[in-house]
Amino acid sequence: MIDLILILGLGIIALFLSARIDILQQENKGLRDTIKRDREWFEVDKRTSVELAKVNERFKISREEYVRKCEEFERQCKEYTKGIK
Repeated sequence: MIDLILILGLGIIALFLSARIDILQQENKGLRDTIKRDREWFEVDKRTSVELAKVNERFKISREEYVRKCEEFERQCKEYTKGIK
């Protein structure tokens, strides 16, 4: 009789542990999927940041070039108006 109770107790413990292992495996899979998705987004963010820095640098150069051309144009306009007077 005690043997039967002991076997049933061990069986219940085994079922509980098996269920707990299944739950932990599901959580682990979810965490692995989250880590994978986060890594993918990190790579996208990194590439986007690099591209944004390149575009920002091109814009800065274009803006500086535009300012230089405007200043040159203003200088030429002043010289032209002096020549007309």
